Amino acid sequence: MRSLLNTLAMILLSLFLSSCVHYVPFTSNLKEKYALTNDDIKNVQFYLSHPLRLYREVTTLDSKKIAEGHTLKSVKGKLIEEINFSDKLPGIAMNSTEDTVDVSFEAGKWLTFVCEKGDWTHRYDPFCFLKEQQTVPSGVYTEVFYDGAVFQRWVYDSRPFLIVIEDDFSSVDRKKRDVQGIRLQDRNPADPAK
Repeated sequence: MRSLLNTLAMILLSLFLSSCVHYVPFTSNLKEKYALTNDDIKNVQFYLSHPLRLYREVTTLDSKKIAEGHTLKSVKGKLIEEINFSDKLPGIAMNSTEDTVDVSFEAGKWLTFVCEKGDWTHRYDPFCFLKEQQTVPSGVYTEVFYDGAVFQRWVYDSRPFLIVIEDDFSSVDRKKRDVQGIRLQDRNPADPAK
């Protein structure tokens, strides 16, 4: 009976430990490490690192075009469209260039993330951060382009970046080979470099 309980406890513990997911930032250095092409990136499951809240002031005419799932509310007599993205929200890459990734978290719409190159001299591995256009004159908001419109994001919220599940990359074959070198005793007599 005791061995049955021990076996059951081990199975439950292994199920619990296997359900722990470890997220890591998606960086240009990770992209280079696994030699991911732009097509490869379209097969990566991305997640959002932090919650993101976008909002913009709309007119009553604009309010008829508000997408399903977006919130409309009145703040100080103004009509505000608000879009909330939760942390760890899954998304897929729609397009990718050398330094940007467009990730869709809902059908037909995407957010652009900027992936800068790492500075190996300072061991800096930059994340792929949400692309922001500019800071609004008050200095507390930035502008984000989404769904054909310009939205605002409060700068004091954490700036979201792309994350991936670390184990997803453990099964990726790295496109590399290590040169082993040649010793004199291993020289092939048929080798023209005698």
